[in-house]
Amino acid sequence: MSQADSEAESDAGESLDPPAVEAVVGHVGRIAAIYRYPVRSMRGESLAEAEVSELGLLGDRAYSVFDPTDNAMASASTGARNWKGLLQWQAVFTCEPLPSTDPPPIRLIRSDGKVLQSDDPGFEEELSEALGRPARMWRGDTRGALSCAAAEKRAQERGEATGTSALPSVPYPSAPLHVITTASIAAAGDAYPKGRFEVERFRPNIVIETSPELEGFVEKDWLEQELVIGGDAGTQGGGVELRVLEETERCVATTLPQFDLPKDSQIIRAIAKNNRNQMGIYAAVPRGGRICLGDRVSLRSPVAALDQ
Repeated sequence: MSQADSEAESDAGESLDPPAVEAVVGHVGRIAAIYRYPVRSMRGESLAEAEVSELGLLGDRAYSVFDPTDNAMASASTGARNWKGLLQWQAVFTCEPLPSTDPPPIRLIRSDGKVLQSDDPGFEEELSEALGRPARMWRGDTRGALSCAAAEKRAQERGEATGTSALPSVPYPSAPLHVITTASIAAAGDAYPKGRFEVERFRPNIVIETSPELEGFVEKDWLEQELVIGGDAGTQGGGVELRVLEETERCVATTLPQFDLPKDSQIIRAIAKNNRNQMGIYAAVPRGGRICLGDRVSLRSPVAALDQ
C-alpha cells in the first residue's frame, strides 16, 4: 500500500462530522444606549462606554436595599406595593468602580430633587424615612450583576444581611446582561399608541438601535445566536461577544410610575397580547471587553460546515 493510500485510509477512519463554524448573518444595528444600575430596582446611570465581562457590566447591581424588620430584600417586581418608591430614585456612583473591589459610594437622587449619599452619616436613617419603612443597604462587589446576585443569594441563605434569620428568596438574574432593541420598543408602541414605551420602563443594560429594515419584536429570532459588538464579526475573537440565551419576560415593574412616567397597567397587557409578554433578551458574555455608544452590532449564527 502506498503512503498516499495509507493516509487516505487513515483519514477515512476519522470522524466525518463537519467542524462547527460561525456564519455572519448580518449587521443588525448600533449601540444607542448603555445603562448601569448601581442599586437593584432603582433607576440607573447612562454611560458612554462600559467594561463588560462574563459577570456583566462593571458595577451593575452592586447594591441592594433590604428591610431589617421582616428580612425582605427589596424588589420593585415582587414587592410593588411596599417598594414601588424605589423606582422614584436614581442611583449613580460617586466615582468609577474598579474590578474586584468594594463598590464606591453611591449618590441617590429622588424624582423631586432630594439627594442622599451612602457615605454620609445617618444615610440609612434618612433612606428609611424617605422610603417610609426601615431600609438598609446591602453591598456586593463591582464585578457585575451575576456576581452580585450570587453573593446576595448566599447572604440571604446564611442570614448575613441582617444577622438574624435567612431572608426569603427573590428573583435573581440568570444572565449577566439584558439587551433590548428600538424595533421592539417601536412595535410595542404601535400596539398601544397611548402608552409611553420609554427605555427606562424596561431597565436594559444595552439598547440596540436596529437597522431600518428590522421591524417588530426582532429579538425572538436571535435565540441561541451571537451578537458581536465592534470588531469584525467574521473573525473569531473580534469584538465583544454575547450569546443570546432567552427572551425577557416582562413584570409589573414596567407599569409602575417612575420620575415623569405615569403608572400604566396597559403597558404589560400590550406586550402580553402582542408578544407573549416577552420583550428584550438575556445574554451571556463568552468574550468580554469594552463597548461604546455607536459600536456596530452584528448577528452571528453557529452553523455546520458543508462537506466540500
